[in-house]
Amino acid sequence: HRLLKLSAIFTSADSDTEAASVSKGLSALIALRELVLNMKDSAVGDDGAIAIANGLQALKQLQQITLNFWSTQVGDDGAMAIASGLKVLKQLQQVELNFRDTEVGDA
Repeated sequence: HRLLKLSAIFTSADSDTEAASVSKGLSALIALRELVLNMKDSAVGDDGAIAIANGLQALKQLQQITLNFWSTQVGDDGAMAIASGLKVLKQLQQVELNFRDTEVGDA
């Protein structure tokens, strides 16, 4: 059986490292159709968001994605990486991104 839906929550104090680990695992889930990653209130920053973005690029069958970066340390570089990672996913039909209370746009 192939995994078609994945929902993950991480709130670790070292979330960039955790995000890098999740990213490596994502790239193996090529049949995934729906992904929900909740990083709300975690210490994930740009490095973690960039790692997630790199992992997303392998998910060519992905149709729905929800990424919740609410109350994290993600900034402009991380948000841009996520946008670039999503741009290559041609099967996407639904995208939900939450960057509330982050470093995005705080230049």
